[in-house]
Amino acid sequence: MSIETILSRLEKVHKTASGWTACCPAHEDKTPSLSITVSDNKILLHCHARCSLDAILEKIGIEKKDLFLDEPKPATRRQVAEYKYTDENNNYLFSCIRFEPKNFLQRTASGWGLNGSRRVLYRLPRLAEAIAEEERILFVKAKRMLTH
Repeated sequence: MSIETILSRLEKVHKTASGWTACCPAHEDKTPSLSITVSDNKILLHCHARCSLDAILEKIGIEKKDLFLDEPKPATRRQVAEYKYTDENNNYLFSCIRFEPKNFLQRTASGWGLNGSRRVLYRLPRLAEAIAEEERILFVKAKRMLTH
């Protein structure tokens, strides 16, 4: 069942930042007290006057199974990039893996997580080389800029 079908069975439906509000069909409701949200392909109904879910569903003629949307679940994540971090001697320390949908996880040679690995700036050997060649380097932190 779709969210539109369920909303069509309610009165005084209004869109909110997190979903919708409507008059609760399980009690005489002059001011909308029913919150409707969608989370993880499930329709969630909550009456602020404490009507039971069973009472609400009975009044609009649906069953609990109808609260699960028919939409497919989002695709599982896939790796789209790997950023390798090395020490000043170019020895591998860890990688930062980027996934789609956008997410980042770190991994060392011994497994996921940083596992006590030394944390360094990305492309540290190149940074050290730029400093040795007296290239201008700009470090940005929060709202302050530092130059070397």
